[in-house]
Amino acid sequence: MIKPVDRWAVDFKLIFSVVGLSIFGIAMIYSAGAVHIPNPVTDNAWLRQSLWFGLALLAFTVLVRVPLRWIEWIAVPAYVISIVLLGITLIIGTGAGTAVGVRSWIDLGFIGFQPSEIAKLATILVVARVLSQREAPLTSLKDLLVPSILVGLPLGLVILQPDVGTAIAFVGILFAMLFWAGAPVALLLLIASPVVGLFLSYDTRTWSLYILAVIGFLYFYRYRLFLFESVALVIANFVSATIARPLWSSLATYQQNRILVYLDPEVDPRGAGYQIIQSKVAIGSGGMTGQGFTLGSQKRYDFLP
Repeated sequence: MIKPVDRWAVDFKLIFSVVGLSIFGIAMIYSAGAVHIPNPVTDNAWLRQSLWFGLALLAFTVLVRVPLRWIEWIAVPAYVISIVLLGITLIIGTGAGTAVGVRSWIDLGFIGFQPSEIAKLATILVVARVLSQREAPLTSLKDLLVPSILVGLPLGLVILQPDVGTAIAFVGILFAMLFWAGAPVALLLLIASPVVGLFLSYDTRTWSLYILAVIGFLYFYRYRLFLFESVALVIANFVSATIARPLWSSLATYQQNRILVYLDPEVDPRGAGYQIIQSKVAIGSGGMTGQGFTLGSQKRYDFLP
């Protein structure tokens, strides 16, 4: 006899992990605010974060008692609403922060919010609903088509804002959910291959060796894929290499700098690479044990913003 699932059952390991990480994060915010020259903005940041953490615990206490059927039912409407909001953002959206030219916020006057944050949660819910309704395991590219489309739609709208950082988060959502849904790692590596090829296309010899490796992998994996799926993957890799240069040219200067600085911070040590270099100095000076809680020199004396 199958034991019925207790709808009030709680995963205490998960809760303790989340609460512990949240408290650790608040402690790090407090440490970051302990600087040589007091700053009213950062001094009380940990208090604001603690307030939001308390409100989050209250919200969790309520939501954990919501029947899963309700959450499953709301998944599709929430997803549709998030897509509509992302579309509206492209029309009336405003920017925020240092990302020049990005229109990712909707400002209602009394409050502003990012529809992409709503879309992340809504996408997770709707993909979870689709994957949970499957009776067979994920074994082919055809099985990954619907989840990929569901993630690809908000991802494309976010790219049009353009907000590359948030768009990458949607890619992470897709791969994480497919992995936990039981998709073979080899299959996930194959669908990621065009993206890898995109970055390797800067050097013809490197990309040539890479595409040969992909074809070889497809040959040994051929018994688990349809022929058209293997052909589609090879074509996708060639297409990604073809669009690499136009895609690079379409990026804003600050986006190009982020990528270049990620690869080599020394190309702009006093500009875009400054924070990465100072972070490396901070980690190196602290070693394995650190300099002590709130005592990091790079942070305390304002080398790190």
